Amino acid sequence: MWTGAGHHLSLVLGHHQVVGHHVSLLPAASSNSVRRGAPCRSTAAPSIPSASGSQIVRTVDVEDDADIEDQSPQDDEDELMFPELVDRCSKQAMEDQYMEDIAFGARFDDTDDEEKNENDDSLVLADYEGEDLPTIEWNREDPQLAEGTVFQTMMDCRNAITTYHILTKNNFEVVKSEPGRFTIKCPYLRCRFRLHASTMRRSSLVQIKKNKEIHRCPPLGGEPELKTKLAKTRWLADIILDWLREDPSLGPTALVKKVVEKYKMKVPYMRMFYAKEMALDKINGPWNESFQLLYTFKAEVEMASPGSVVAIDKHTVPYKLKSGKVMHKECFRRAFVCFKACWKGFLDGCMPYLAVDASALHGRFKGQLVAATAVDGHNWMFPVAYGVLEVESQESWTWFLQNLRDLIGHPPGLVIHTDACKGLETAVEAVFPGVEHRECMRHLVQNFTKKFKGKVFTDNLWPASYTCSSRKHLFHLDVLYKQKPGVKEYLDEHHGRVWSRSQFNEICKVDYVTSNLAESFNSKVKSLKGLMLWQIFDKIRQMIMIKIDLRQRIASTNYVGHLMLPSLIKSLHERAKQLRMQCVRKGMEAEVTYTDSKNRQWRYPVSLVDRTCHCRGWQIRGIPCIHALFFMSVIGGEDGEVDQYVSEYFSVAKFRAAYAMNVPTLLGKDQWMKVDPGFKLYSPVLTRPAGRPRKNRIRASAEGGAPIRKRKCKRCGIPGHIARLCKNGVDPAFGMEDQAGAENAEENEAAIQLEIEAAVQHEVIEAANAEEIEAAVQHEEIEAANAEEIEAAIEHEEIEPMDREQREQMDVELLEPMDREQREQMDVELLQPMSLEEREQYSRECLESTKAMIEANFEEYMAEEKAQALQKKKNKKEGKRKKPSRAAAIAKPRSGGQESLFRHAAQGSAPEGFSIDTAAISTAIFITMLLP
Repeated sequence: MWTGAGHHLSLVLGHHQVVGHHVSLLPAASSNSVRRGAPCRSTAAPSIPSASGSQIVRTVDVEDDADIEDQSPQDDEDELMFPELVDRCSKQAMEDQYMEDIAFGARFDDTDDEEKNENDDSLVLADYEGEDLPTIEWNREDPQLAEGTVFQTMMDCRNAITTYHILTKNNFEVVKSEPGRFTIKCPYLRCRFRLHASTMRRSSLVQIKKNKEIHRCPPLGGEPELKTKLAKTRWLADIILDWLREDPSLGPTALVKKVVEKYKMKVPYMRMFYAKEMALDKINGPWNESFQLLYTFKAEVEMASPGSVVAIDKHTVPYKLKSGKVMHKECFRRAFVCFKACWKGFLDGCMPYLAVDASALHGRFKGQLVAATAVDGHNWMFPVAYGVLEVESQESWTWFLQNLRDLIGHPPGLVIHTDACKGLETAVEAVFPGVEHRECMRHLVQNFTKKFKGKVFTDNLWPASYTCSSRKHLFHLDVLYKQKPGVKEYLDEHHGRVWSRSQFNEICKVDYVTSNLAESFNSKVKSLKGLMLWQIFDKIRQMIMIKIDLRQRIASTNYVGHLMLPSLIKSLHERAKQLRMQCVRKGMEAEVTYTDSKNRQWRYPVSLVDRTCHCRGWQIRGIPCIHALFFMSVIGGEDGEVDQYVSEYFSVAKFRAAYAMNVPTLLGKDQWMKVDPGFKLYSPVLTRPAGRPRKNRIRASAEGGAPIRKRKCKRCGIPGHIARLCKNGVDPAFGMEDQAGAENAEENEAAIQLEIEAAVQHEVIEAANAEEIEAAVQHEEIEAANAEEIEAAIEHEEIEPMDREQREQMDVELLEPMDREQREQMDVELLQPMSLEEREQYSRECLESTKAMIEANFEEYMAEEKAQALQKKKNKKEGKRKKPSRAAAIAKPRSGGQESLFRHAAQGSAPEGFSIDTAAISTAIFITMLLP
């Protein structure tokens, strides 16, 4: 209640009474107690002498009230204000299960093919459908491999063997790996360790049958790096299973650190990444099957809370099998969740303000987590609806907002605040025509400063947004327009939404110029964005349930007997202290005047009847501005009670109405009743990810580029790149071959048989045609080779033109194999007329000439050899046998090793068993055959 004890100055000016009132301004009790506004900045000002000689000290430059900045809503402020009412058990349970992930960004890298093959080989028997079997637990910290040890599955046996060898620092080699038996041995030759395990008779249990010898080899065979190779993905998935059950948000980096601490080895990041996916599939079921659970979640929510809405959007995707048949499947696209307690609490107790924003998911589904968030009278965050979209587009945003409008309608004075989301601005105008659409000032300033830089812009752009007066807003804009041409056109073209308080309506009572409210929600759910969709929806439901329960207890215990929120009224009383102004009163109206730090007088008319002030701060925020607070302190008595001048949105009744209901409690996932919608909902079709496509073409090995091993992308299935660098859309048929074949085996058996017969006939015809073409090509190649050799011989005048019979006879003589004695005899006949000195001289000359010829033609010869090897490999793959041409037959090494002679001649030496002159002459003959 306001009293007149603070009155100490009375001035008479004409027929009006000017009253000075001493009120102190102290910081608010909490940072968010004052409605959406930071305290005014205090500036020193010269004192004004009063008529009685006392000084009126102005401790506040009230003109700075126009520059009050936004305060981010504190979702945990209720816990700080009322710690004794917090449910510690529920809060601790949520924090333990879903801590913030340190490294949640998934990187894609290469994986070893041998690791994949090893994992594929680790098969287990099908589920045993006989009598119930006991659960067999084995010591995962120190497994024992004695003969007779029994394991539940073959996978447990393999994991125990791997753990044993990692702890004992030994290595093993797989001899036999089958679903029913597993045999290993030590790769160290002197070690006799051998272990054999197989399934027990008439049972699926696995027993170690043979293990008599222990390892008698050096640790890991003397190769410490083998320790990491033993840690396969399936083994890592088994050891991190308990860690992920306690905290599913642990990232690969944190899991790698845990493995280093426990097993003293560091595994690759991507191996741990895939191990985490495998472990999560064991805990929650396969990721592809999780989307079917959304319909079960929908049924549970709507059954537990009638009036709540869970909307799921799907679309039919066609795909083509390898056989050419076109199939269809239903794929998930987007989802919308809104509980009755949320949309009804928003309409009954919250201000008509919604902050809408999206945040990228970082799990396997790279979608967008979207939310519409409001605020209550305490400035506490109040989630209204949330969901998941496949991508930020006008179509997806329109679908989300249309579901929201079907529940809340179009309340009077509704405000929707957005940032620079793609397609959201157009969707808001299409679904909520005529709504006040605010634009985030922070994003506006970021875009503006990229084009216009300078201190004058930063000094006037934010004040133009913060001020509630239209005159001050236009003043700051005029300064910007005069500073640089083009500013007005830029703002009108790119930022035509509402971004200044001077343009806000007077119904909403929320003066935010930024979308920090939506960012607060995104920060709250950050640790959940890597989970499956039904887990995300369920955990957000639990968070909302805990918050509503806490605020219901606050209203029932601390707000009994209060008209307005006690913390708000207390903050207004504190704010009104130490204010020094001048007031000229006329009934319930007055002119409040003050002098700023530059000795300028500012006068504002205030009306308590109309609840207005000329500064417009009272009308926009719904709580009295400092001018009105000073006037109330002057009046005092019942007319000066501040409670009656605060908007009803800040009343205890509205706060209780906002939290009158709570979200439903649900059973666990394993207790849900399975719902069959009549079809199977598959995982969403992944589109092209964000990022700039590659500009430079990858050069092939024949063009000078590095040879590239063809790999199959795990994201899109197209060979030639890895998932981390994938920029392709995913074909709907990817991964559907096996499943489609299993589902339609009986239906397509006859059609497939006909296709096979037609394909066989087509292959027979093609094979016959291929043989004819091959014979013709061989004939043309032989004739072309002969023609080229004849032309070369004519040009060099080495031989005379020969007919076809003579050429064939020459080919036979050249290609006739000779044994070692015949070649040595030919060498002796060639060198017989020469003396020993002449032969040595001739040998040296042959070696020098041969070496020169080799150096001149070596690169060409090696290129031809490489091309022939590639062609031979290609023909072998195609299953074709091609008859070698004459040039290839000549180049083929003969028995006795002309290729070896060629190599030794290039080095100036002779192989074992040959004299230097024999090597030189033979090599010279060989080169003569090759070169024209």
